Amino acid sequence: MFKKKTENAAHKCAVHLLEDFNVVEYEFLEFHKGNYLLDQLSQQLNIKEKDYFGLRYLDICKQRQWLDLGKLIIKQCKDVNPLIFSFRVKFYPADPFHLSANVRVLLYKQLKRDVSHGRLYCSIDEFITLASLIVQEEFGDYDANVHTDNYVSTLQFSVRQIDAIEKKIMNKHKGRKKGQDLNAVIDEFLGIARNLEAYGIEPHYVKDHQSCQIYIGVNFLGISTFVSGKRSQQFRWSEIRKLNYEGRMFIAHMGYTDASRELKKFTVGFKCTSGAACRYLWRSAIEHMLFFTLPRCGNAYVNCGGGIFSRGTKFKYTGRTEREILTDIICTSNCPLETNGSENRKKANSMPATPSSPKGDLSNIRYNTLPRSKISDYWIPYTMPPSDDSGRENGYRVQSQMADEDSIYHNNFIKNYCNPGFDNFAQNHIRQNVNNPTSKSSPLRNTSIGKNTNLYQNKIRHTKNLRKFHIMRSFFPSLIFVVVTMALSAFIILESQSELFDYIRNVPEIIVLRDEYYVPLRKFIKDMVIK
Repeated sequence: MFKKKTENAAHKCAVHLLEDFNVVEYEFLEFHKGNYLLDQLSQQLNIKEKDYFGLRYLDICKQRQWLDLGKLIIKQCKDVNPLIFSFRVKFYPADPFHLSANVRVLLYKQLKRDVSHGRLYCSIDEFITLASLIVQEEFGDYDANVHTDNYVSTLQFSVRQIDAIEKKIMNKHKGRKKGQDLNAVIDEFLGIARNLEAYGIEPHYVKDHQSCQIYIGVNFLGISTFVSGKRSQQFRWSEIRKLNYEGRMFIAHMGYTDASRELKKFTVGFKCTSGAACRYLWRSAIEHMLFFTLPRCGNAYVNCGGGIFSRGTKFKYTGRTEREILTDIICTSNCPLETNGSENRKKANSMPATPSSPKGDLSNIRYNTLPRSKISDYWIPYTMPPSDDSGRENGYRVQSQMADEDSIYHNNFIKNYCNPGFDNFAQNHIRQNVNNPTSKSSPLRNTSIGKNTNLYQNKIRHTKNLRKFHIMRSFFPSLIFVVVTMALSAFIILESQSELFDYIRNVPEIIVLRDEYYVPLRKFIKDMVIK
């Protein structure tokens, strides 16, 4: 009667690579998760830093979605037919020159797509320079005998490509240095592109408080808004305390210290085109925030509360963070680290470490051409002053209040989002106490190290098992329990012949309940059983 569900049923999908004419096909089973496809593709393309990439698709509502690597593929892409994925760069690195050559080539191809689709906003001179580098990579050095007429017309640099721009591109290509290596051309292109304001920005169209159409995007720096191709606001990750959404409203809770070293908190909101688009923007912002700021993943998850009659949205981050990737690159590198040199000390003094720029043993990979923030770890109570006070007036200002500097990070990112933060803090605390058991703050003082270590580890395991209280999760079980208890009590009282319940059975309300509801219901059930 019922067909047995088989997990061996194979499903087919197509993956479009960064060049649209390159398409590969894969098969996956019912129990395969999203990381299965990405692993297969990364192995085929020889990608070491696969966490920078992702697979994107269109759902049945024509809304873009990133394939969640930690969930089943068949559940995410339900009713999507045909199943087509697009292999794209998901997290644009702050400094691509620390990555492998193969990954830099893929990033270059993604940026070429961004230029041709108009997503990578730049000036005319910058556009001509980038286009000349694309020509150099496609056709090589300029040769008057080979490159004749309008030879660049076969390449698409932008949606609106005119002859005057093509002539300037050809003149720029003609004046380039000959004999330049292909990898050097790609690195020069990446060096220019990564300093643009729209680098790594996927446009999400929203409306501000004046109902003006703008677009918002996220990258390694934070959240930015753009008007007519120019950045109007920028909210850095060090200033953002919490992100959530309600319906079509995307909300960012901000906190920064002003010139008087007082903490100011306010909230900005932007109205998206639909609820699905708002959820997509929220998830994209959360993923970028976790990827570029967390020192390690630790299975961090985010819970967005939602409204009274909704359970909200849960998101669990899967994969490595940028700091973990860069640490693995250093560990696998054959070159010894030189962290005691005068040049490195000079960089450390002028550019404080950020979540995307590690410190200590990782100081040689700091990004020396990008704006810096002054936060090196989530447990340090410090925030940056606002980068653009005038731009903040354009957003939805919902609330503003003052607070003491001592309470700056009482509701910080780790407390709001990542439960494993306490686990990491406790483990670091154990290591410090084991290394220095004679300190006054150490719980190992005058006791055995093993006993206290086990005590701390038990507390950590207990903390992991704790779940946040949700009223909706407790309401339905409690309601069912109360209904079942009342039904059993009424049945025992009305059917029992015991004298203990005579007083209750003679109560007028119980008499009405028996005559009007219980007796007809019992008769109805009896007739149904007889039939």
